[in-house]
Amino acid sequence: MERCFVEQGSVGRLTTPALIARRPQNFRDIVKTVVPLIFSDSFRRLTKITFLGILSPSYAAIERHPIRFSATSSDRSRAHHSFEVALLAGRMAEDLSLSATTIRYAILWGLLHDIATWPLSHTGEAAFSSATETSARKLRRMMITGDNKLHRSLRVYRSLKEMGVDFDVLLALFDKRASSGTGELAHLHNLLHSALTPDTLEGMYRSGRAFGLPVPKPSVFIDSMERDLVSGIRLKRNSSADAIKFWRAKGRIYSHFINKEATVAFESSWSSAIRDSYINIDLSESLLANEKDILRKVAHKPVRPDREVFRYKEPLSYQIADEYHAARKFKDSFALEYLSEVFVKGKS
Repeated sequence: MERCFVEQGSVGRLTTPALIARRPQNFRDIVKTVVPLIFSDSFRRLTKITFLGILSPSYAAIERHPIRFSATSSDRSRAHHSFEVALLAGRMAEDLSLSATTIRYAILWGLLHDIATWPLSHTGEAAFSSATETSARKLRRMMITGDNKLHRSLRVYRSLKEMGVDFDVLLALFDKRASSGTGELAHLHNLLHSALTPDTLEGMYRSGRAFGLPVPKPSVFIDSMERDLVSGIRLKRNSSADAIKFWRAKGRIYSHFINKEATVAFESSWSSAIRDSYINIDLSESLLANEKDILRKVAHKPVRPDREVFRYKEPLSYQIADEYHAARKFKDSFALEYLSEVFVKGKS
């Protein structure tokens, strides 16, 4: 790739060549085909959205912020996260010897999975989803299909159409309940909705870096899967130790930080205050709002602890099933669809 994708502001630089230079030419050629999406206004919008929202180190100076960060902590942006997820998904698909077409859909999934993120990420999602009566899932579909209700800069339909994307295939990859048959796309669908989805692998590593907790690097999972003719994709036995470490680290991130009582109250109060301040906002305007402007508008109003939990989803806990609670690794490989029985989540 000749060009660099550069994030504006304090979130840093995202330089494409450095991230793919060591990959085979075929992989680099696949990444080049998605350049129109990377440079679209809709994707570039994500460069101005902090990954952790109001919980970001960028906003640590806010009064009563419940998290103490080191001086070098950073969560960067949703664009950077999405780009890393796209490359991770693509490289995992490549390692499974999936076709170039399937690898490209894996990359597109990564780039688009957070395309409907509101300013302030999940903090803003709770607020603006309520104010506009639109879920993030519905909004992503609207952006992909080019819904005329959205400002043209928010639609990615034209870029995707120019790439020759099959919209039914792409949309099915985002639907956990969709059936993708028994071929390569089914393998990719299972991977993208497993307990070890590229999104959560990258997101938890990014969060761990910001909070100061060690989390296995996403790159260790690139060659952690194998294809079985009978049971599809499986987690390799010799990669299970990293998977167990990852899930335990995810549990600590949520219990010690994201779902801590003070954190839940703090984020809920900000989400509800933003909702009340933007109750009549247009859907497109809500997506194009600036984080700093939102905080300035809400900051002069009293932001009090909210007794009611008001977040994008209820607080969850992440644990390892009792049968494997003390395990350091698995005795055998494990089919992806059964990992949810080992790596479990429930109400916090």
